[in-house]
Amino acid sequence: MKFHSKFYGWTTNYISPEIIILSKLFENNDFDKDNMIILLKNKLEESLYVGYVNSTNHKILTQLVDYVYNNKMQFLISLIDGEIFKTDIYSMGITLYYIFNYLVDTPINLELDKETNKLVSLIYNMTLIDYRSRFNIYKCTNSDYFNI
Repeated sequence: MKFHSKFYGWTTNYISPEIIILSKLFENNDFDKDNMIILLKNKLEESLYVGYVNSTNHKILTQLVDYVYNNKMQFLISLIDGEIFKTDIYSMGITLYYIFNYLVDTPINLELDKETNKLVSLIYNMTLIDYRSRFNIYKCTNSDYFNI
């Protein structure tokens, strides 16, 4: 079994964008950026909701793919230096998103509801597309949601 195929051992909706990119890098060192953006958009909208990748998030997604494509070694080093743990933050954010939507009558929209609900704001920051901007564990535990 190839190393990169082990990344897909988890439930696919919980895999963060950078891990999908990483697995594609191991699979094919010269991935097509346009196809990668389409793949990530589809995965994000499957995990969250259709329309999640609006024009702003599409720009962030494109910048992330461009960053990884142009800085492969720096990207890998940043993961080794601790950024890899933000994938766990992403997965927990997706889990909280599903639980929250299960408990409320109307599904949440992360973009719209983040300003009025502390839990949605936390989920939003835990599931940011670009891992470099995503909350780490310290920021999660010190968020407004836990400071009641």
